[in-house]
Parts: sequence; C-alpha cells; structure tokens
Amino acid sequence: MKRSKHQWSVANHGQRTTNNGQHRANAEFQNGFTLLEVTLALAILAGAVATLGELVRSGLANAQTARDLTRAEMLCEGIEEQVVAGAIAPSSASSVPCDDDPRWLYSISSESDQTGLLTLQITVTKDVPAGQHPVQFSLWRWMIDPGVAPESNDNSQSTSSSSSGTTSGSSTGGQ
Repeated sequence: MKRSKHQWSVANHGQRTTNNGQHRANAEFQNGFTLLEVTLALAILAGAVATLGELVRSGLANAQTARDLTRAEMLCEGIEEQVVAGAIAPSSASSVPCDDDPRWLYSISSESDQTGLLTLQITVTKDVPAGQHPVQFSLWRWMIDPGVAPESNDNSQSTSSSSSGTTSGSSTGGQ
C-alpha cells in the first residue's frame, strides 16, 4: 500500500508538505519562545538582580556601621581609662581629636551629683559631614572625684610606699 504525500506529512509529526516537497511547521507544534515570553523573563531577571544588588549594598553599609561602632567603643574605653588613670583631666572637653585615630573626635563632660562622686560621660564621634550620618558612641562612668578626696589618696600612697620600703628592706636583709 502506497501512501500519498498528504498522508505522509500528517504521519510525520504534523508537518505539511507543499507541492514542491518542502516541509512547513504546523502552528500548534512550534518549538521555542515568543518575544513576549523572552521580554517577561528578562524583566523578572532584571528585577531580581536589582533587588539583590540593593540587599548587598545595604549589607555593606550595615557592616561599615558595625565596624565604626566597634571602633568608637574601643576608643571611648581607652579615653575612659586615661581619665581614670589621670592622664586626661575629667574636666569638660569638646571635639578633641583622638590620639589613636584623628578621624574620631571625643568630648568629656562631668557632673558632681553627690559629694565625692563624679559622673563622667565620654562621647566619641566620627569626624564626617552630617549628611553622611556620623557614628556616635557614649559611655558613662561613676568615679571618685579627684578634686574632692586628694588627702585620702595621699594617705593610701604613703601607706603603700612605707610597706614597700619595709618589704625591700627585709628582702635585702635576707640575702
């Protein structure tokens, strides 16, 4: 049994054969994407890339703020220790560059609320324009007012020096 050209083309995956023997694809069996599908896929991809880019930018900005806050805290604690040790006076100071990092400024304010007790506030701020949202960190500490009780410090120092003199005398006598 011999097939005709028309029967052969229907059996051959829905392709029709023209009179001159060329195959033409049927509309219902087309493979590939339409222009609308490609445009829609590109729009979704562009939106996802833009969203991910914004998330990365936000994450980097937050990481920089965290680094700045950590640095400010470390500088603030260092200045506090210098004030407690007596290297820096606990009197009020404003916008003084830090010795460790001149990009940071510190301010000291102190109040004597009770007799012999000093409330010390140290604030460290990054020296950038206000439009860049400078990082600021403050630290409060109560300490004995060095101006009120100097005689108690003198008594404890003389006691420790006399005991150290005794200790050194006994150590040299024992040899």
